[in-house]
Amino acid sequence: MSCTLPRFARQIALSAAIVGTLSTAALAEEAPAPRQQAQQSTDINDPFEYVNRGIFEVNIFLDEIALKPLAAWYGVLPDRAREGTHNFLANLKTPWVAVNDAAQGEGQRFGTSIARFFINTLLGFFGTFDPAAHMGFPAHEEDAGQTFAVWGAGEGPYIMLPVFGPSNARDTLGFAVDSFLDPVNFATSRSDKLDWVPYARGAASGIDSRQRNWQTLEDLKRNSTDYYATIRRVYTERRRAAIRNDAGGEAMPMPRMSDADEAPAPSRADATRQ
Repeated sequence: MSCTLPRFARQIALSAAIVGTLSTAALAEEAPAPRQQAQQSTDINDPFEYVNRGIFEVNIFLDEIALKPLAAWYGVLPDRAREGTHNFLANLKTPWVAVNDAAQGEGQRFGTSIARFFINTLLGFFGTFDPAAHMGFPAHEEDAGQTFAVWGAGEGPYIMLPVFGPSNARDTLGFAVDSFLDPVNFATSRSDKLDWVPYARGAASGIDSRQRNWQTLEDLKRNSTDYYATIRRVYTERRRAAIRNDAGGEAMPMPRMSDADEAPAPSRADATRQ
């Protein structure tokens, strides 16, 4: 057991590094207007901006030399192969989404997550297809950072993590909890024969996310007068929307291509009014 945790920590660090080489791949589809980009963020606490900007440039460099080329090769696969890979990876996350649904007191969403996992695992060939969505169980995202927010924890300062990308104090802690307690990672890390799974999962997730968000990131970079400030703003707005369960915040990483055809999920504020 004494060797398990250090090995697990190394595996999670490498997997997360691959996934998060440029975490801007998890940002919104809609880029802010140029005049919005020029406005200073008065409601985002960024006391480490000077250091954060330096780390951001390093992350961009790592993306250019590593993740972006791999995503380009992945992009030549048929659409069905890429969509199946994305669905499979999303299905692996569903048990942990359900745990966070329960921790947040979201009984209906917890039931949806459980139904999605069993339907897609049994009828969707281990999640490579998404029949659950067509049966009235749409996908949604929850993580430990969102759970901490629901419990009342504040964002804390904005942080640009080396390799991992944009975050804040609360989400950084949440990411660590996600990494260690995710059922798939936790189970496979304890097996000598399956300890490669977090590596493979991390690599596949990072490449898939980067390829799906290729054009979005290019548009953000091209249309931004200050790319760092744009990423900071979009990341923060998406996380706040996700915490409220707004439809615009359900992307970590971005929604499946079929999500455009789904009705927006009601926000927590809407549910309270009802």
